[in-house]
Amino acid sequence: MDENKTLQALERQSLNLVTEFCKAWEQKDVEKLIPYLSEDIDYPIWEREAEIHGVQEFRDVIGPFLAGAERM
Repeated sequence: MDENKTLQALERQSLNLVTEFCKAWEQKDVEKLIPYLSEDIDYPIWEREAEIHGVQEFRDVIGPFLAGAERM
């Protein structure tokens, strides 16, 4: 496989990963997002002017936000 075909395959994989991640947000289910996260995630929250640290804190903060969202 030449370098160009390898790059195209990696680009498709990346695009698929991002697309699936965005679809997970649309489902408004925090558990659908967890597989995409690193255990040591640092996620900024603008309204709180703080960051979420770790998967459990992401689940605790983002879960209720998603549950209350009318649409994404």
